[in-house]
Amino acid sequence: MINAIELNLSNEYNYQNEYGEKLLLLSNLKHINIFVGENNSGKSRLMRSLFTLKSAKTLSDSLVSERDFAICKDRIKRFWSKLHSLRSQYVVHESHDSLKPCELYSFYSKQADRYHLNSLRLSFPDSELPSTIINELNSLYRMLVVQDSSSSLFYPRIGKVYIPILRGIECFNLYFNTKYDKDFASISMNNEQRQSVEEYKSNASRIYTNKIEKVYQIPFSQIFTGDYLYKEIKNKLLGEELDRRFIRDLESFISKHFYEGKEFTIIPSQKEGYIIVKIGDSIERPLHLLGDGIKQIICIVYKALELRNSESIVCVEEPEINLHPGFQRKLIEVLQDKEFEKICFFITTHSNHIVDSSFDYSNISVYKFLNVEKSNNTFRVINSSTHDIDLLNQLGVNNSSVFMSNCTIWVEGVSDKIYLNKYLKTYISAKGLKDYKEGVDYSFVEYGGNNIVHWSFENLSDDEHISAFGITNRSFIIVDNDDNSERKRKRKERLQKVFDDRYLELPVREIENTIGNALLTKTLFKGTPTYKPGMEKKKDSIETVSAYVWDYIDKHYNMSKKYWNPYSKQPRVSKLAFAKEVCSHIEGIDDLSESALLVTDRIYNFINDIYNDINK
Repeated sequence: MINAIELNLSNEYNYQNEYGEKLLLLSNLKHINIFVGENNSGKSRLMRSLFTLKSAKTLSDSLVSERDFAICKDRIKRFWSKLHSLRSQYVVHESHDSLKPCELYSFYSKQADRYHLNSLRLSFPDSELPSTIINELNSLYRMLVVQDSSSSLFYPRIGKVYIPILRGIECFNLYFNTKYDKDFASISMNNEQRQSVEEYKSNASRIYTNKIEKVYQIPFSQIFTGDYLYKEIKNKLLGEELDRRFIRDLESFISKHFYEGKEFTIIPSQKEGYIIVKIGDSIERPLHLLGDGIKQIICIVYKALELRNSESIVCVEEPEINLHPGFQRKLIEVLQDKEFEKICFFITTHSNHIVDSSFDYSNISVYKFLNVEKSNNTFRVINSSTHDIDLLNQLGVNNSSVFMSNCTIWVEGVSDKIYLNKYLKTYISAKGLKDYKEGVDYSFVEYGGNNIVHWSFENLSDDEHISAFGITNRSFIIVDNDDNSERKRKRKERLQKVFDDRYLELPVREIENTIGNALLTKTLFKGTPTYKPGMEKKKDSIETVSAYVWDYIDKHYNMSKKYWNPYSKQPRVSKLAFAKEVCSHIEGIDDLSESALLVTDRIYNFINDIYNDINK
């Protein structure tokens, strides 16, 4: 997968990094890259620029040789040693041992930008840095970036497709046939005039594609608007076995992800000139008469499946158009499928629901775009944190922008939500259950530990409590099984009285204790785990109400870093990042511990009961 793209942009637009320097590299690219910003903030222009770069170099982990990687790591370590001796108060301490080649490179380029040391702009005086560090930077940069396109570090040929706001699938070419055929027939025209009308009618489907091609300067072959979906599918079904197999794969993928396994059949109707679909036992229907959201996702999936076998770039412009918030989340979930692991997605969006989905996955990068000087088209691009509240300001999100889902699950923190959502998806898939959608059928609400005392789940009005009825009146709450002080015990008793059978105290200390030994070792070690003396045979279960998982790790395993601070009683690592890493290793229901299954079963039954009550 592509991890970084060197930019060689025209001077028409001035793109800067977060430190005000010229943007030379779009780094820290992940599987899905979300561009967020106000209108005219430059996000779509930069995405389209990826198609017009004539000498772009792209960095990919899969193409870095072990020899090159070892040399890079050694050079970067020596560089940081020198920089640390000069600017120890500024240097970010980072362990390079566990970083992949492109993560290592992104870290280097980020810090180089931070200190205004980019090798292409070394214009500071000699007194700013010793000449040895300047030489080291230049040498390192030449090794990593300034190379021929044939270098093993770079992948010069990649598949690319640009998907604008989708309109072509609406079958505009049929508009004249269904609305004005009789009118045209009644008009007196000579043969030349009538031929011109027929040509215009037959080319109607190309109008939108031609506009995209001319205005954005993107090659016609790399644009997909849905205009030619009927023609492409018909040719594939009449083509070779490989093409026919692709259509079967597409039908199977759509059936699995959108129709709960019901048979989904694609039929290009030559008589009508458009695509007909059949879902399960229902009657055949034209694709363009399906819901706007589902047909839009089908178009995106179709093109992504075409590019699945090689490293590719798929750019999608504002996919939230016509998509319900639940389907926006569904789209991000579907793009996580292993079929697309070689694809680097770029998405421009104004949707807080798509941005919010980035909490759930470790392979999503969010970039914030700012128009810092509108008079001369100067844009600043910042690789942002998902916790950046300014992202919501950029999107103009108000409280009323968030739709109420059918029910809510109240959890102590964001990491709880990460685990439980992954458990739920794994559980549903393994048991073949009805797949409920986050944002539509259920949502998670973080109550922040002791802050739960400030919420009222009863129909009360007073100055000391916040009414939860403004969010939902169908709630399930999960509490940790720790700190059983008198004060906390009484609080739990009150909550249990209010929630009744929709109250769950974890069977273990906290959500991290639901991980289980096998999943924990798979997360911590790529191969065989290394235990501390005497601990390999002991292998205490972390499914307990007494031990913190962080303390458990330090006591049982030989690790290069400490996970537990016994003085503050807090982990030394980011719980959110750790949760994403653990969930990335869950491959099936066998990875879920007994306590994880117990909690997930309760949550699923709650969501299912609410759904059945609403749809009686």
